[in-house]
Amino acid sequence: MSEKRFNIDPMERMVSVGKITDHSARIWLRVPRAGEYMIKVWDKQKNMVHEQSFAISETNHTDNTYSTEIGPDLSPMSRYDLEVIEAEKDTRLSDAQFETTPRTLDQTPDQFSVGLLSCNQPFDDNGELRPSAGQMLDAAYKAFKEHNTKLVLMVGDQIYSDYPQSRSLFRESYFQQIDDDDCSSILECSSQQVRKHFQMRYRQFRNLEGWEKIHKEFPTLPILDDHDMVDNWGSNPQHQQPKWQTFKQGALLAFQDYQGGYFMPVTKELPPNFQYNFEYGYAGFFVMDLRCERREGENGQLYSRDQEKRLEQYLDENGDKKAIFIILSVPIVHLPKFLARWVAKLTSQGEDFSDRWSSGSQRKDRDRMLHLLYNHQIDHPEQKIVLLSGDIHIGCAHAIVWPNQNRFYQLVSSAITHDDGLIVTLGAKGLIKVNKSIKTENNLKAKIYPLKGEKGKSRNPFGGLNVGLISFQNKYDPQIHYSLYSHKGNEPVCVFQSQSL
Repeated sequence: MSEKRFNIDPMERMVSVGKITDHSARIWLRVPRAGEYMIKVWDKQKNMVHEQSFAISETNHTDNTYSTEIGPDLSPMSRYDLEVIEAEKDTRLSDAQFETTPRTLDQTPDQFSVGLLSCNQPFDDNGELRPSAGQMLDAAYKAFKEHNTKLVLMVGDQIYSDYPQSRSLFRESYFQQIDDDDCSSILECSSQQVRKHFQMRYRQFRNLEGWEKIHKEFPTLPILDDHDMVDNWGSNPQHQQPKWQTFKQGALLAFQDYQGGYFMPVTKELPPNFQYNFEYGYAGFFVMDLRCERREGENGQLYSRDQEKRLEQYLDENGDKKAIFIILSVPIVHLPKFLARWVAKLTSQGEDFSDRWSSGSQRKDRDRMLHLLYNHQIDHPEQKIVLLSGDIHIGCAHAIVWPNQNRFYQLVSSAITHDDGLIVTLGAKGLIKVNKSIKTENNLKAKIYPLKGEKGKSRNPFGGLNVGLISFQNKYDPQIHYSLYSHKGNEPVCVFQSQSL
């Protein structure tokens, strides 16, 4: 497939570190051609601790991608170097570095951070890379290095199937230029043909120097969101039609090839959802999948009851953690309920109102989530609960306070490279400011407060390109802060820094 319609060559080779534990690391990679390969891993004393051979066949369907787990005999809080070698030529193709997680509280660093970013769409409408995109990625990388970042959470829209609009897979005039299978549109393709188009899309959106630097030096943990499929996936009843379900199958297979392999083994059969969890020291992280099982209309849902039960079980089993972070691709607090109802009749393509927790059938799932958090916090009032999201093209931070004064937090970072323009940015900032309270159908209420920033670093919400940093200090009495960084040229600039959560 020769999709040379962006002014960038598709990425050929890459290696990334995904989910890490105190004894293992999941490695994802892509190689340029079929053949025999090796992975070699050394510790900081230059002792080889792992060597693994693997083959990429000529008939593979994963687009020369591969995922494996290194371990389980790695040491906690230890740094390792990794190389991918093409066996026949005995040449190094790619390299990466990683550090395992702590096993005990004493091993946990006194100061570290976790990065938060979303919405990677670096192209203008002519398919050219915007200079600001590369600058922001460089600035993000520098901010991560400066603040001892241990994990980077990629909370949705790592690619866009439908933007820039002139190169959307759903724009038939463009699609017919790039399709080699004589499909009239992406919705007329088989699931394997859809998969190939999305695999190419990943290669186009990933061939950025700053993107590769982040992936090879920091463990990156992704989440599925709508533009990894199509805008507002699951919020349109038409998505339940057979042609859309075929499309879904192909898009999710490509997601598994290029993102799922970061946190789980790649299999021939897709899982029902891409929910998973991980931890770092005294902090636990639970990733929800708000797309695979989402549907609108009669019997609509945002996520399955099985996912909800797994979240409830995770919270019960991790009551001793100092902090729990629940990663949601779409923020739970964004569009006020009254406004969601008012615009529910909108049907124009590209409207985002129907895609919010406060819209349509999603409200009942939102209410159950809020009740679950409220009840958990009654039993664990000292544990910090934080929701992490992207999607809405602003960075912001809020406290949601229950009548009993327990509270949880919502932290958002968006977008890392997608510049929507001034009007859209102002609209997004205005919407988030309207939220003053939230109430479920069962009359559970909470107040919503934007977090105050430090002097000179108080832009909340922030509408420019940004990356979030969750900073942890003092492992025995943890203090957690949230910062938003934008850029000036290639340098990071802190535009918001919260007080302790």
